[in-house]
Amino acid sequence: MKKWIIFSCIGFLALSFFFWRDTFIIQFFQLRQVVLDRVIPQRDTLISANGSDTTLVEDRSIIELEPVARLDTILSESSGLESIEGRWLWSHNDSGNRPQLIALDTAGHLIKLKTIANAENVDWEDLAQDQDGNLYVGDVGDNAKQRDTLTIYRLEPTDASDTVWADIIRFTYPYDHHTQNGQKPHFDVEAMCVVRDSLWLFSKNRTKPYDGYTRIYRVPKQAGTYEATLIDSLYLGRGTRLKELEWVTSADLSPDQQHLVLLTYSGLWIYSCWQNHSLADSKVTKLAFTTISQKEAVCFVSPTEIYLTDEVTKQVLGGRLYRYNLQKWLPPC
Repeated sequence: MKKWIIFSCIGFLALSFFFWRDTFIIQFFQLRQVVLDRVIPQRDTLISANGSDTTLVEDRSIIELEPVARLDTILSESSGLESIEGRWLWSHNDSGNRPQLIALDTAGHLIKLKTIANAENVDWEDLAQDQDGNLYVGDVGDNAKQRDTLTIYRLEPTDASDTVWADIIRFTYPYDHHTQNGQKPHFDVEAMCVVRDSLWLFSKNRTKPYDGYTRIYRVPKQAGTYEATLIDSLYLGRGTRLKELEWVTSADLSPDQQHLVLLTYSGLWIYSCWQNHSLADSKVTKLAFTTISQKEAVCFVSPTEIYLTDEVTKQVLGGRLYRYNLQKWLPPC
């Protein structure tokens, strides 16, 4: 009888690891990083890609997000988030889903759907909004590195119809920059925000060996066809954990334009008090999450409060709306 119980327990643990192995591995690396974050110095110098400019990481604290609600099943792959006057939220699903925006209130309740008639959801990855209220949908994902032309859809804020037509921004990357053995390790993007008259795109780093940088590309926010401009690079990791945990999955700029937030699976990077919108001159704060999930969307709903979502994984994990108040981490500018 005892042997049967022992073998049953072993079998259960083996099956659990088989089905949940990705989660176990990720949480192991998160625990390892929590330990590292507690023992490394609280201030650290980050060197820009060209080795000339430096910024300081002011903090490496660990934060716990506040769960708000479980998302409706229609939004199981939430990959972008934007706030409308802090009262409700737009989101959308990831690749292969309908070309549709999904509106929620800040309690997570479904409000309405909006279809973009002239759009296709090849790999929608993020939402952005400019100060005039125009909404930008980034069809910019390229996990397979097979897309030559990427698309961003621009929507007018005054169009309240359930079906709308978008202005279209198309762009390519400057292929002479940062190719590696003929590959394109920085041409896959999941994060996007509006900075003045441009869209900034943050790359997922697929370099081998992993060098820890995200590249920043700039594209005009007006309809047209462009070649993106490489404008900067940010160092986000030292190889102390899985590189996937350092990939930038979403970005947003605070309403006062003073704080840029970059989201990863494992935490947040905050760049505050820009001078002439130069990240090299900003104050940098690193915040680590207590737990890891597939967090792929973040937005400001006020000058200090952010909302986030994660995708459903293994049919059980994720699929939630979160919020967090950053006030204690935002320096006066």
